Amino acid sequence: MKQEYFHDLGNLTDNLEEQLPRIMFVGTYILGVILIILATIFTQENTLIVLLVSIIPMIIYGIYVYSNRKKPNVNTIADSAYFLGFLFTITSISLSLYLLTPNENDLTKQFNRIIQIFGFALITTIIGLLIKVCVVNLKPDLDDLSENIMENLHESVSLFDDELVNAIERFQEIDQQLSDRYTDFTNKVIRME
Repeated sequence: MKQEYFHDLGNLTDNLEEQLPRIMFVGTYILGVILIILATIFTQENTLIVLLVSIIPMIIYGIYVYSNRKKPNVNTIADSAYFLGFLFTITSISLSLYLLTPNENDLTKQFNRIIQIFGFALITTIIGLLIKVCVVNLKPDLDDLSENIMENLHESVSLFDDELVNAIERFQEIDQQLSDRYTDFTNKVIRME
């Protein structure tokens, strides 16, 4: 009985780890939508609060993406940051069009609110794109790494080759000196006889 429980618990944690990217994406999206709706409705006059509320979900998701930068599916997770920002943009634009009230006389106020929401909506896409670029596109490419390794290896082999040639030349000099001394010594020994 206990073994089955631990086995099921192990399957649950494996499944949870597999589903975590989806959970984080959907959870962050829902949190962001709630925050954007609340900020748009209740604090529309305070631009800073609307700005902060619109970037908080992207920062949370950016931290999640950055924490997964060494995983094999980092490209997919980083792409999802861009898509999440784009979803926030579409959601904010839809919200601003929904909040457009045809009976309100002050069209300037409505227009300013729509522009404000559009601007903040675009910020989420920009942040999502920035996360994607920073995590995926600015990391060293395997081709770049292999090229750098080959260049370093070629340079090391070249330096080793130079040192080997110098050592051989030095050994040849020493061999010549020993040979000359041996010849001199042999000649002296022969003369003594």
